[in-house]
Amino acid sequence: MSALATAQAFPPQYVNALQRAAYSIFIGDVNNDGYPDLLAKAKSGLVMIDMDVLVPIVLKPPSATFVLLSQSGGPYVLDANPSTATVRSSVWQPANYTQVFGDVMGTGSVALLLQARTPGSPSFLITTTASNGAPSLVQELTTAGIGYDLSAGGITVTLSDTNRDGRADLTIRSNGLIEAVLTASQQGTFARPSSDTDQILVAWRSFCAALDSGDVNSAARFISIDGQAIYLPVLQDLGPTLRTVTAGWSQPKAINMSTRFALYGLRDSTGSGNELHMILFMREAGRWVLSEF
Repeated sequence: MSALATAQAFPPQYVNALQRAAYSIFIGDVNNDGYPDLLAKAKSGLVMIDMDVLVPIVLKPPSATFVLLSQSGGPYVLDANPSTATVRSSVWQPANYTQVFGDVMGTGSVALLLQARTPGSPSFLITTTASNGAPSLVQELTTAGIGYDLSAGGITVTLSDTNRDGRADLTIRSNGLIEAVLTASQQGTFARPSSDTDQILVAWRSFCAALDSGDVNSAARFISIDGQAIYLPVLQDLGPTLRTVTAGWSQPKAINMSTRFALYGLRDSTGSGNELHMILFMREAGRWVLSEF
């Protein structure tokens, strides 16, 4: 099913429920296993009904309060119906988390990324279950799992569709510059770029995202040292036009690879043409970067 068809099929009453819930996040070891748990408390709405006197009516939150429970250091589980005692426990303290939203599933409804702002704390990706609107844990975003520590200092993240497949991708910035763009799988999850092919595609997607945002400084991080002298002046001269450069580019496909070099090709449908472009990647200082494009 296409992303558009999936979005149209998602129940409208649950669309963007996680964002509309206006969660407050708390942290504490509520199950006493020595590892931090998280409480995401939804904000209840309030309306005043005029019945000669104004009567306050508490509205049910669009998405439920939930708890992310550690399992003695093992995978976390999400409790979408925590007990009153759990929610009201005295262990909860306000947590330093950033809430980031994006449609990683391509359903037309945003997921919630809870990014830890305290080093060493866990980050999570939550979505809405289409059948009943309940929050559901998609992925614990660990350094081992995605290759990047989202809790580290200077790290910011966004969720947006960088490869135009209908699913929001994870853009990771370090001190304002793009560090990596991880594309969402069909399940809305993100994976560590382990193989050479994965690393090359992450470098390419990160480079394209930098161009799309007009960020030449970030783009430079994915160009070889020799290539920077050639290409950076050209990119800078493009000015606002830089943001439109990738609009007609297809996804690159591998043509030839070695341990140090990789040749990829893509189609550029910009304007009336359908031109084939070659991209040469090289391994430099232990990472893949663009050498010629």
